[in-house]
Amino acid sequence: MMNRRERRRVWAGVTGGPRRSGSPRTVSRVLGRVRGFSLVEIMIAMAVGLGLLGAVTALFGATSQARTEMAKVGRMFENGRYAQDLLAEELHLAGFFGELPILATNATTPDPCATSEQSLGWSATGALPSVPMPLVGYREGDSMPWCLPDRKSGTDVLVIRRVSTTPVATSALVEGGVYLQTSRCAEDLPAFAFGSTAAQLSLLSTGCVSAAPAREVLVRMFYVSRCNDCARDIIPTLKRLEVIRGQRVVTPLVEGIEDLRIDYGFDLDNDGTADVFARTLSGVAGAADDSWVNVMAARIHLLVRTSELPAGHTDTATYAMGLSGVLGPFQDGWKRTAFAGTARLVNPAGRRE
Repeated sequence: MMNRRERRRVWAGVTGGPRRSGSPRTVSRVLGRVRGFSLVEIMIAMAVGLGLLGAVTALFGATSQARTEMAKVGRMFENGRYAQDLLAEELHLAGFFGELPILATNATTPDPCATSEQSLGWSATGALPSVPMPLVGYREGDSMPWCLPDRKSGTDVLVIRRVSTTPVATSALVEGGVYLQTSRCAEDLPAFAFGSTAAQLSLLSTGCVSAAPAREVLVRMFYVSRCNDCARDIIPTLKRLEVIRGQRVVTPLVEGIEDLRIDYGFDLDNDGTADVFARTLSGVAGAADDSWVNVMAARIHLLVRTSELPAGHTDTATYAMGLSGVLGPFQDGWKRTAFAGTARLVNPAGRRE
């Protein structure tokens, strides 16, 4: 940086003014000190800048991709935990029949796809009232329920029967609904009623004055479908088919559920505790483990995969699915994990304790 005296000296030498103390050589030497960058220097600086920019861009891209892959895996674990909790909650409620007293009943196994009131397996008439099985399981090779759309082959189906946890007055019945009503009056016989109209549900509440409340009957099937929205994707999905109010309603529940296998715990000594686990009925006539009414617990095994294909992954792992064995390796690009948990059937088990 030139000071004021040097600038005056240079100006005088260049313009020919009164100060001529600076020779042309001096002027050139001084001006040379303040020249800009050369073309080569500019090109080198640009190259270094572009290199740094490329490194930063690559780092950002790698970080973004890693975050995306972690999000995919995170959603997979979240979906698996949610599906496990959902099925466990439904198993806890299996066989919830409101205030129905402990009676000697005829346990029926009606068609789970049936929608009419007469085909749901309930009857309060006769010497031995009829009540449907709280739980029935189907595995590959069994005669599957015919009404399950797009079921993924090789996977299990779980059928749960219960009533709603919310009672309603007989004056507020929903059209098309089928209800269970339990008497709270000792003078009423039989002890429960089943039907869809107030005329059919005429049992009394405590005090034998007002009508007893009713609970809507539910039939729910849980299964793995080949797709979520089958017109648009092929994402395996846990779905629920519900028979309610004369209709069959399918609801997608959790994406990425690729397989469902269930082991059932049978009570052999009538104490409400599962003594042996099996994939299905034993087939031994008269044996305790040859009736679904004796199932007191269930082990749920889920195989869950990412809903979106990860980058640069090959699945070489194997997955234990309880008594049904091991699945894999699949040798494809999907990331997977297996979930397992046991749920007690609180209502059937509680009645035996």
